[in-house]
Amino acid sequence: MVAYDADPQEIAGLKDGSLDTLIVQNPYFFGHQGVVEAASAAAGTLQPDVLDPGAVLADQSNMNEPAVQQLLNPPTAQASG
Repeated sequence: MVAYDADPQEIAGLKDGSLDTLIVQNPYFFGHQGVVEAASAAAGTLQPDVLDPGAVLADQSNMNEPAVQQLLNPPTAQASG
């Protein structure tokens, strides 16, 4: 079975083998690319029609690699109070 994105239940399923693969995106790519697109539009330049967001297939063989861990468990900012 294959699932898309990575919430804690899906990651647990990957660990215990009830899921074979997770298709994981890089959420920071989309935020960064949105700013690039807006700046390009304001400057009157064009971006490519198709962009590869760099989705990764995470499975038990690679889920502990640092690059895959960054996508499965991305760092989050916390407000300081």
